[in-house]
Amino acid sequence: MRGAVCYNFRSLANKRFAMIEWMQTHKKWLIITIWVATISFILAGAVGWGTLTFGRKADTIAKVGETEIETGDVQQAYQLLFDLVNAQMGGKLDDATATKLGLKRTALTLAIQDGYFRELARRLGLKVTDQELAAVLQKRFKTERIYNLYLNRIGMTKRDYENLLRHQLVVQKLLGFLRLKPSKLEVEAYGAALYMADKLKIKILDGKELNVTISPTEVEQFYKQNQQKFMTQPLFKIEVVKIPLVGEVNETVLKEYYDSHTQDYLDENGTIIPFDRAKEQVKLDYLASKLKRKAFLSYRQLKEGKINGEFIELPFNNNEFTQPQMEQLKERGYLRPTRIGRDWVIAKLIKVEPPKPKPLSQVEGEIRELLLRQKRLQLLLKEGESMAKGEFNGTDIGYHTRFDTNITGLSEGEAGRLLGYIFSNWNRSGAVAVSDQKVVVYRIEAQKLLDRQEFEENRENVAKLVTDLLNKELRSELLNYLAQIYPAVSYIKDGN
Repeated sequence: MRGAVCYNFRSLANKRFAMIEWMQTHKKWLIITIWVATISFILAGAVGWGTLTFGRKADTIAKVGETEIETGDVQQAYQLLFDLVNAQMGGKLDDATATKLGLKRTALTLAIQDGYFRELARRLGLKVTDQELAAVLQKRFKTERIYNLYLNRIGMTKRDYENLLRHQLVVQKLLGFLRLKPSKLEVEAYGAALYMADKLKIKILDGKELNVTISPTEVEQFYKQNQQKFMTQPLFKIEVVKIPLVGEVNETVLKEYYDSHTQDYLDENGTIIPFDRAKEQVKLDYLASKLKRKAFLSYRQLKEGKINGEFIELPFNNNEFTQPQMEQLKERGYLRPTRIGRDWVIAKLIKVEPPKPKPLSQVEGEIRELLLRQKRLQLLLKEGESMAKGEFNGTDIGYHTRFDTNITGLSEGEAGRLLGYIFSNWNRSGAVAVSDQKVVVYRIEAQKLLDRQEFEENRENVAKLVTDLLNKELRSELLNYLAQIYPAVSYIKDGN
């Protein structure tokens, strides 16, 4: 019988396991994990501030005490959110989708909540010195030339950029002063919750050893009941016109174009790419600029039916057009002139073939295999649950924490599912489906509260987790307190 202390520790472990497990696998992304966790608690209490329709001076959207929140503060928060979500979506996020996801409203909430911290810093007399600001700029940009090129690219003055940077740095300074450090006892307590160990006896049942059959009637019946699961993709019939970026250009003209657009030819470090290395791209860019008018003329002619293009049929996700380009075609019926590779491309949506059920003959094999796996798994679980109720001839695999996924006969994922189930439930024995063809019968033979060796190997990660949790709670409580004592005024009108 497990005691109340073990119960409390295991409950705590289940609540915090997901984050520590991810951290162990992706240690270098720890800071991003903490940042995303911070965002999550902010979103939980986000306040609606209306749509972005400004009712005061154009650069101020709200005021907390004596601290003004400017449009630049919101834009920087939005850019950070946009880049994060865009990376998760494989670079396919556009502004319209970001708006639907609520990123703009979230950015506004973040900027206003940072305003509370800036107001507290102001009242405490915290400031960012010129020397501190210069040190950050030097670290980011290395040289003044790169700094100026960056400002030109984002279309911001030095004064405005450095003002926004001061806003960020003073919040970092404040939170740095307030940062809590967990005690040794707190780290040990979390370690005990995360690194308790069970001594396990297991038996692996493999569905491949079962001889089961599926009748044609079963296949047909499943197909009739689940046709919506076997649909074709909608097909987009599109008329495409391409204007190739071709033509002879002498090197003098290319060099003049390069010199006028140097900021467009930077490498990943922000260093200007020499003309000789960038020449081919410069030629394409120059030709694109010269052919742009022709592309827009062709676009108008396509809309008026005066020119014809090539007809193609594509699903929504394809290699010809990006997702935002397909969205534009779907919503507007046309794709405005767009550079794709070595062409200006325009397109017209002719029609959309809606999804329809695939014929049974096309999916019969897929259905049969699915039903075979389902039947095998049902039989395995029934056998495993019966075995778990009594004594079974299994293998003693020794003590395991929920992170010890090296189990003979199981992949890492299968072992993770087994241990995740065991450490999230209170059954001394049971049967767990770890894949669609494999069931593991287990019995807990003994338990120890803390696997000291494994905890010591991961003490640093546990300490970081506890530090994050403590400071997330501190920030949440501090925001609630500041919201009560500092008046906040919004200059945003509700609108549609």
